[in-house]
Amino acid sequence: MKINQSLRLINQIILVSSFLVACIAVALWKGSPEFLAEQGTKLSIAAFILFIVVASCAILIPRRILSSIEKMKTTAKKMSAGDWSARIEIEGDEKNKDELSILATELNELAEAMEKRNNAQRQWIANTSHELRTPLSIIQAQVEAFQDGVREVNPKSLNTLHKDILGLAKLVEDLHWLARFDIGTLRHSSTPTDLVATLQESIDSFSERFLEKQIEIEMDMPSSSVVNGDQNRLKQVFFNLLENSLRYTNEGGKLKVTLVQDNNHATIYFDDSEPGAPQETLAQMFDRFFRGEVSRSRTYGGSGLGLSICKNIIEIHNGSIQAQNSPFGGVRIEIILPLAATLAEQKHD
Repeated sequence: MKINQSLRLINQIILVSSFLVACIAVALWKGSPEFLAEQGTKLSIAAFILFIVVASCAILIPRRILSSIEKMKTTAKKMSAGDWSARIEIEGDEKNKDELSILATELNELAEAMEKRNNAQRQWIANTSHELRTPLSIIQAQVEAFQDGVREVNPKSLNTLHKDILGLAKLVEDLHWLARFDIGTLRHSSTPTDLVATLQESIDSFSERFLEKQIEIEMDMPSSSVVNGDQNRLKQVFFNLLENSLRYTNEGGKLKVTLVQDNNHATIYFDDSEPGAPQETLAQMFDRFFRGEVSRSRTYGGSGLGLSICKNIIEIHNGSIQAQNSPFGGVRIEIILPLAATLAEQKHD
């Protein structure tokens, strides 16, 4: 934009100067010798000044362009070498950017996005290796204790070892699921699914375990609520949420599962009793490997992946999931899914 303005300015200067030269030429043709000499001197000075202005513009503008291009070239080389922290220095006012400044801004935004993605990938690898190392170390210590005769091999010790192995297998399965989701190879079906029936089946599978911990389960649902989705994936979400409530709700507590619907969406609430979670951690609950309280998660076997998987599955179903404070003092998980009729109308439109 600034380049175009500069070119227009030069063009105007040339046009005005040409007009002045023509006027002076007419005056010179009609004037006296003294007048002619005086005007000739002025004309020479004007022509010299005009030459200086045009030459300056011809030198400075291309130099600025080449300098900006060279900066972009240098930064692009750093990016291609894996240095996503490199940025292009942008000169000038934010409001009056030319085309090169706009391009530099977009390249900086690209570098920033890639830097965040690269850091997230490194954190993911670090967290994964840490999560795998911990249960493997526990299993290794138990096996070595058996070998050294420090610990007796009996049904109880073998059962403990078996639980640790199952926990490790679950962690590996969760990591594999998330990896497939990231690269887009995870397949799921989309058929009419009754949320009420799916929720009831999931709760029935956990009823005995909730009874053992003396946690009351209350349900408030209509007779049916149909969405288009993968029943197995949705059941996986409900299993994860029920498992979380079972692990972290105090003995003698309560879990209420509510489903309400309007003309377009079904909303599911999982409300459990104490303990709750700090307000600032609610939004982070769906981050991979997030733990609000590490020691408690270790005690109950949480890996910090369950809610992240829930979020991915719900998003696949064009829905949303979020955490809030429960009216019973614990955590509320809210799931919103479009009803089958709504999706059909959207596809038809």
